[in-house]
Amino acid sequence: MNFEKHPDFGPLAAELILNQYDLGVFENYKPVSSGFANYNAKIETNRGNFLFRVVLQKTEEELREEIELMEFLKKHFFPAAYPIPRKDGEFINRLNENRLVILFEFLDGTEPEPSARTAAEIGDAAGWLNALPSHQWQNRKNDLSIENCRKLIDSGFEETDNRLHSLLSYFVEETIELSAAIRPDLPKGLIHGDIYTDNTIFRDEKLIGILDFEEFCVDTLLFDLGNAIHGFCYRGEELEPQWLEACIRAYHKRRSLSHAEAEQLPWFLRWAAHGQISWHLRYGLLNHFNQRQFNRATLLMNRVKNARAKMGKLEEIVQNALH
Repeated sequence: MNFEKHPDFGPLAAELILNQYDLGVFENYKPVSSGFANYNAKIETNRGNFLFRVVLQKTEEELREEIELMEFLKKHFFPAAYPIPRKDGEFINRLNENRLVILFEFLDGTEPEPSARTAAEIGDAAGWLNALPSHQWQNRKNDLSIENCRKLIDSGFEETDNRLHSLLSYFVEETIELSAAIRPDLPKGLIHGDIYTDNTIFRDEKLIGILDFEEFCVDTLLFDLGNAIHGFCYRGEELEPQWLEACIRAYHKRRSLSHAEAEQLPWFLRWAAHGQISWHLRYGLLNHFNQRQFNRATLLMNRVKNARAKMGKLEEIVQNALH
């Protein structure tokens, strides 16, 4: 689809939405990188730049929960891109009755290159977020769970694309191992759920803000740290021990890891990647083969396989970071 010319995505739609705001006169529209759940564009006006987001998956109720979270994070001065209210105070717009659109602050910076410094920055931010109160969102559960992985397997893989064979064989094997290893009694709280470089903005290796909180929930806190490690401590399929230590050390300084959490962290490194693979299977690959998703899932699978072979080394790195 040519999003720029689509009536729900292009500059005409953006200009129409902008009329509901006190943000200046429309000047330019530029599509920016989008994930699997949203379409994003940069709107330029005579008063600044803003992010135009068309929501492709979430319901209005889910968006309102996300907005409530963002207002909570703003009160705690957490670094993020915040939604902007219209003149009437409302945040959510509708186009053609079925497209939900939100305007966000546009943060001036770039997606970072992983390094020891960026790993430490994200470790600190993840620890900050995970330490915030979470009681008001106790009923918001993580869509990525071992139970849902088992349900996915039980639904059957018989009619799937042959190109998925090795990925699905791995998926069954790893789900069994994780089911036996992951402890259910670890600390739970507020998590972002998808802390990767493309959901962050940096400037000179300094975190400016974390983006895209639509997957936020209350779950085991190590899940966020595991995702942050995958986002910021790998060079391709290879884990960089110094980056990993920097990330864990910064997280631990902001929110202390218990002895049980330290022991389980290598397993959550595996579970975080496996959970992401389950998302790509459920929301794409099992229904329609997509090379981009397949490449991402394969990369994550190879990381898990490498972690399996190096669990002792991972435990050593974690202990070094905490002492």
